[in-house]
Amino acid sequence: MDSIASTSRSCSTFEGSSSRRRTGIDDSNSSVVHPLNRLDTDLMETILARLPVIDVFRCQFVCKRWQEIIQTPNFLMAFNEVFNGGRGAWFFMLDFHSPANVVYDMEVNEWRQICLPIPTDVNRRPKTPVASSGGLMLFRTESEGCSLIVCNPLTGSACLLPTLETSYRIKTIAMNASGSSFAVFVVFGKSSNLQMVVFSSINNAWIELPFRKVSSNNARAAANNNGGGAAANNNNDGGDMGRHELRRVPRIGVMEWTPMREMSSGVTKIGSSGQVMVYFISPSGRVLGYDSQQGTAILYPKLLPDTQECGFDLVECSGHILVVVLTDTLYENARLRIWELETTGEETQWKLLAAMPPFMSREYHGIDPDINCAGHRDNVMVCLSSESFNFNQVIMYNITDNTWLELPVCFDRHNGDIKRFVSAYSFMPDVQANLM
Repeated sequence: MDSIASTSRSCSTFEGSSSRRRTGIDDSNSSVVHPLNRLDTDLMETILARLPVIDVFRCQFVCKRWQEIIQTPNFLMAFNEVFNGGRGAWFFMLDFHSPANVVYDMEVNEWRQICLPIPTDVNRRPKTPVASSGGLMLFRTESEGCSLIVCNPLTGSACLLPTLETSYRIKTIAMNASGSSFAVFVVFGKSSNLQMVVFSSINNAWIELPFRKVSSNNARAAANNNGGGAAANNNNDGGDMGRHELRRVPRIGVMEWTPMREMSSGVTKIGSSGQVMVYFISPSGRVLGYDSQQGTAILYPKLLPDTQECGFDLVECSGHILVVVLTDTLYENARLRIWELETTGEETQWKLLAAMPPFMSREYHGIDPDINCAGHRDNVMVCLSSESFNFNQVIMYNITDNTWLELPVCFDRHNGDIKRFVSAYSFMPDVQANLM
């Protein structure tokens, strides 16, 4: 049986004792006192709480006094005041074969090479991430059935979910989290008869949700109002989700090392009534939205015609559902575009949100790269990669500023090799999300 290396209390570096602090830089009798340790505890708490998250994470290794300070209620209160003011997300990066021990820190807009306390197997190999939300990430074990672990990747606090027994192949996994509370949604079954189950931290059990007939959401009206090249091939009424097959399978979360190549990551948002909405790519290659409160699913208009060669991925940013599409990669006019699912009144259609400048895509025409994306607030990270062509590019798009930025190359600090990222999961570093 797999072990969860990061679930012990010793890994939860921001929890525990609230005892008061020592006065020296370490526990020795050294006569040298660090200037910061001349400050009183209240002032130290205020100073440390305003450091970037990654520096707070490293404070535990400075000395016992600093480790104790970042565990106190006063520090956590001060830290959360800054946190709520808008700390940046971390993008947890994966390379071709494993997690890369690298995050992109939006608080400082830099690569950070850090070994986070994520779950590992008995051979100390990191487990496979499959979803993320809030300050939590979801990992899958390699045991029989579907065994999942919810983890706070910053502190190592983790929760092993009961094994989900199913004879069907899992289609999609999505998670919605707020603080220490979370809900995990799993879609499985045949293309024409999908099923949904949920595990919530409140009920602490797997519960089957109703999955009422998939309905078309104003497909004809949306098709008539499409602009900028969106497809009008929406003859499917949604009853037979397997009727239309893409010419190319959406490449979502495709990595050589993962055992879940044919499973996609879904995204979630909170609906107008406070319910969790789950979005994922249906077997027909269309976006499907599921209302967890009503138990109804809506198959949205098809974005591109079946004849269009493309790779794409689904992201959520500040409550907006976006699809990132890479088309015509075999030609010089290869373009990366972002479409938004927009609802006006009773009509829902795809709206072209942004298109990457052509000069930024010249490097990969003819390469046909895989595309994997992650979103958080106003930012969409796009990972383009091809192991056979030894190609890798990471791009960040900012929705508010309408800017595209190719991120700099990240070099391995140990051997100087270039880190080649193929996928990412975004999360907000949260020192208080405790799952034990």
